[in-house]
Amino acid sequence: MNGIERTTNVADPWGYGRDLAAALRQAELAEFERSGEPSPAARAAAVRVAVALGRCRLGEVPLCDESDGRLSAAWAAAAAERLAARLREAAAEAEQLAERYDAAETQGERDRLGGGLLALRMDAWAALLALQEVCSACLSEDQPGGDALEQALDQLVETLAQFDEALQDQQELLSSVAATPRLDNWRAALGPLHRAAPPWWLDGRLERTAARLQDEAAATLPSAGAWRALHSERQMDLTSTARPDAERSVALAAGRPNLDGRPVRVELPPPVAYALAGAAEGSPPRNRRLRWSPPTTDAGDLAQMLVPVVPPPTAAQSVRLSFFRSGQRAEAWVGQPIELSGIRRTVDQRAGVTLTYDEVYRACGSPEGLVLRVGEERISWELETE
Repeated sequence: MNGIERTTNVADPWGYGRDLAAALRQAELAEFERSGEPSPAARAAAVRVAVALGRCRLGEVPLCDESDGRLSAAWAAAAAERLAARLREAAAEAEQLAERYDAAETQGERDRLGGGLLALRMDAWAALLALQEVCSACLSEDQPGGDALEQALDQLVETLAQFDEALQDQQELLSSVAATPRLDNWRAALGPLHRAAPPWWLDGRLERTAARLQDEAAATLPSAGAWRALHSERQMDLTSTARPDAERSVALAAGRPNLDGRPVRVELPPPVAYALAGAAEGSPPRNRRLRWSPPTTDAGDLAQMLVPVVPPPTAAQSVRLSFFRSGQRAEAWVGQPIELSGIRRTVDQRAGVTLTYDEVYRACGSPEGLVLRVGEERISWELETE
């Protein structure tokens, strides 16, 4: 497996070779070397290997020794059976997507529902590619288990077609994913061959559906006067001490009126608007956590930033953006460049970057919003708010 581990970052900017090497080291795979039925954990491990190998093939990642990445017939059959079972469950989830969207409390939750189903479709595409490769090799070389693997693959293909049908029936709901970086990131991760002939969810139809729905919504929007009235209702009456830069942020002093005794009407600056998005009724928290995650990694990476709900006394107050991996400080990102809506930094030795509140304010106010791009390839990470 050393050949896989020697894959370079230049040829593999998404780290798919590393993911494959890690998948092949799973202890559960040892069950396939013994007699008897593999456990659910071993089947799940086989699926992970198939997905990881398939991602390498989709991204045309050059593996130094491709035989290291070849699944055995037993692994492949177990992976096909386990993936087919998951796709049957996901097809039912897709059929109930409208009800699940209605039950979701935030747009972020809705994006994760649709994005999760499409992410599973991406994984199924990758896994199927790898499994078909193994099946072809087994049949051409007359290896044991080839016929059983072929039957398992036929069942997987049939189940995948049913999942596709359920997803395509929900295109209008799934089109909300077009507003996130997911689709662009998935396209960018493909090699030239697969990018030239993308599957249906990457061929632009979701973006076209989103644009059509936006046009239809715009045609039925309330008048400008109605929007102004709604805007006024969302303004807040806050008691404040006046200060020179109050036109974009407000210092709160509980119980103290303004100099002329009247309450001050202010609008929240962009960072506070982001921070309060989705907050529960009642007293807001002192800080709001913003989190970003990469689109296609099994490493458990996460970027996190705490934004003050109440603007700090000085716009130069620092705000920390930290990187984590599996709950621990992500030292793997040290030295990597990041960009937050035009603000560029390098991840320091504490696996984070330091920004000022003023910089975060300006980033929130940019046309594209809080977009985080990480690494030399400037891969977009997805924003979610708690």
